[in-house]
Amino acid sequence: MKFFKGLIILALAAFVWACGHYIMPRDWGHHTVEPGTLALQGSDIKGYQQFVFADSMSTPILSDRPILSDNNNKFLDKVANYMRENPTHKVTVTGRYLSEEKTTGSQENMGFERADNVRKLLVNRSVDVNRIKIGSELVQQGGMAKPVSFKVEKPAVEKKESGKTEYAEISRTPDNMTYSDAIFETNSAVLNTVSDGYSAFKKHADRVKITLDKNAKKQLLIIGHTDSDGSPEYNMDLGMRRAESVRQYFKNLDVKNTISIDSKGETDPAGPNDSAANKLKNRRVNIIIK
Repeated sequence: MKFFKGLIILALAAFVWACGHYIMPRDWGHHTVEPGTLALQGSDIKGYQQFVFADSMSTPILSDRPILSDNNNKFLDKVANYMRENPTHKVTVTGRYLSEEKTTGSQENMGFERADNVRKLLVNRSVDVNRIKIGSELVQQGGMAKPVSFKVEKPAVEKKESGKTEYAEISRTPDNMTYSDAIFETNSAVLNTVSDGYSAFKKHADRVKITLDKNAKKQLLIIGHTDSDGSPEYNMDLGMRRAESVRQYFKNLDVKNTISIDSKGETDPAGPNDSAANKLKNRRVNIIIK
């Protein structure tokens, strides 16, 4: 009898543990993440736990860094292995965020911060940083059930064969950072010092200066881009003026390295100019350390 009681107790304990780790949703303050719904879209890797981004499992305060479970680590290992087995593929990590959240680092918003911190976890698993793109998505209250997503990006050749239009890739790495129109007033080349993106831009600029101060031979290239509103000639000029504003900012930081500027105008869009959100992606500045 004692033997059977012991088996029952063990079975109940295992059930409770499974509920807490895999079956029941993970409470995240006022946000509940969905269990078993995380996948690497475009692959057979699916059915894993969503990540939790919080200061701790006992606090409702959202964070830019994930608290990893064993299941999360297994998922990251699977993604890293997929990348090794498919050397021509890339992955896009998209972080989600709420409108009231303020960025804590050099990325434009908390969605990018979360995606960037997940990217670092993959880089630590020997995935080339240049094969990991990051994105962000603004969601409403209750929309953080899936705080981060992963999607396979196939090579350009495969995209052409599928008939899809190709657009420029937006880079957000330390050596090639992109900032959107949020750091500028609309239709202006004047830096918007009260925007949310400006504080992130300042932090990145400070880090760039430290890098350049230590490497006198390195150069800085700043490229301005616009959407398709207005004439091509006007947009080429606007892109150049925005690049010049950023160059002047670095000069005011007393950067001694060579700083070159260029403009692509509306000729190198990151997406179709068919919505306000897509146009925002196309109005951007690249800051490239060479």
